[in-house]
Amino acid sequence: MATVVISDEQILFYRQQGYLVVPNLLTEAEISQFLAFEDQDHGPSWRSNLRHHVDTPVWNHLATHPNVVHVAKQ
Repeated sequence: MATVVISDEQILFYRQQGYLVVPNLLTEAEISQFLAFEDQDHGPSWRSNLRHHVDTPVWNHLATHPNVVHVAKQ
């Protein structure tokens, strides 16, 4: 997968609107895996844990994904 690059217009949109939809940031398989994981019952304390990006492999994969990191750095 090629590294996703966002345009100056997309960066401006993000700064003005506070969000940005980035097409093809993740593959369909990556999205499906994440959604399947999130559909599971993780117990009552799941939502209060702020370390999923570190402690949970599925979340860590997204947090360290090269496309996510590259777009965040832009």
